Amino acid sequence: IVPGATWNDLSYSLSPNNTSQTTGVSTSTPGAAKLFWALGFSALGVTGGVSKALDDPTRLVPCPNFADFVCPALVTAGVTGTVDPAAVAELRKRSVASYISKVRVPTLLFQGQEDTLFNLNEGVATFTALRKAKVPVKMLWVNGGHSGPNAPGEIDFAAPSAKQYVTERVNAWFDHYLKGSSVSTGPLFGYFRDWVKYSGSAKPAYATSATFPVGAARRYYLSGASLTSDAKKVVVGSQTFVTPPAGLPTTTNKIDVVGSSVPLPEADLPGTAATWTGPALSSRLDVVGSPRLDLTVSAPLAQAAQVIDAGKLVVFVRIEDVDAAGKAATVRNLVAPVRVPEAGARFTVTLPAFVHRFAPGHRVRLVVAGGSTNYRGGLVPTPVTVATGSAGQVLSLPVVP
Repeated sequence: IVPGATWNDLSYSLSPNNTSQTTGVSTSTPGAAKLFWALGFSALGVTGGVSKALDDPTRLVPCPNFADFVCPALVTAGVTGTVDPAAVAELRKRSVASYISKVRVPTLLFQGQEDTLFNLNEGVATFTALRKAKVPVKMLWVNGGHSGPNAPGEIDFAAPSAKQYVTERVNAWFDHYLKGSSVSTGPLFGYFRDWVKYSGSAKPAYATSATFPVGAARRYYLSGASLTSDAKKVVVGSQTFVTPPAGLPTTTNKIDVVGSSVPLPEADLPGTAATWTGPALSSRLDVVGSPRLDLTVSAPLAQAAQVIDAGKLVVFVRIEDVDAAGKAATVRNLVAPVRVPEAGARFTVTLPAFVHRFAPGHRVRLVVAGGSTNYRGGLVPTPVTVATGSAGQVLSLPVVP
């Protein structure tokens, strides 16, 4: 089989929490609900239900074109900012994470880099589980996804051709496992690099590897308002921001669903985010994989409340590429919502994976914000402080040569 741009755990897809993972992308506590993807699905469901109502009136009730639990779950998510345990259970029943131990069929996964619905971490979760079970599996990270198109010469579902690299890989997979042909199924892992120029097949833009993950961790320590690669040069400092009331958005990131078709200047409202920016790069920096952030935040109001109601503090973590002119852009528009398990205690954030080249002269920026355009955050406004001065506050990027 060849699953493409799909989910591992729908509870993560629709209400991700990028900490407290139990296995794969599944977490012990659901995170922050995706606003625009939920609205988009609701609109499609209603439209489809109405257009087909004469043929099948049951499409309209109780939840147009969706399973009965979906509409109440959407209402709950809109009010509380997350999904309730019953909805999580229903979503996981419909996810490969719940039955992957039964999968034995050889699987070629391709997951989209331009995908804020089912990000690369979902593909990694499925790939890792299948490898652990010794199921034949390989993985491609294609350029496109639910948030953007595939690159020329990758795969065209309307006009597939063996001259397209991903189509070629799919054909070889089926030839080998269905026809029994003695053809190569290609390397274990491949990823599209959007900075490589080519014509025709996208094969030249793909780097491949016989191992996964790729890249070595390069650590950037939070230091004042900067990032430094030298733990001995970390300076004492602190930044404070406030999470918004009612989980309102405080950024102007690109809007999910419509993505790059509605470009917005990226910014955070004053006082709603903390940032740490690295020095201008003297040479290129190629990142392939999931960044990791080890962080401790101080939030006295959240700490006082967590004894009876833990996990109500929500922050949003993202990586920006800052060009030589100072213009910042969130890499692939990927944001990591985090429901902080315990304010005052260290936690680890596994950000959505990406493939990105930071060009010479550009800078890496880490942003921890109180809100996000595309998510419903925590409901209670809370001051949050991030202090620096130790090597414990650190961002790790998976860097390839």
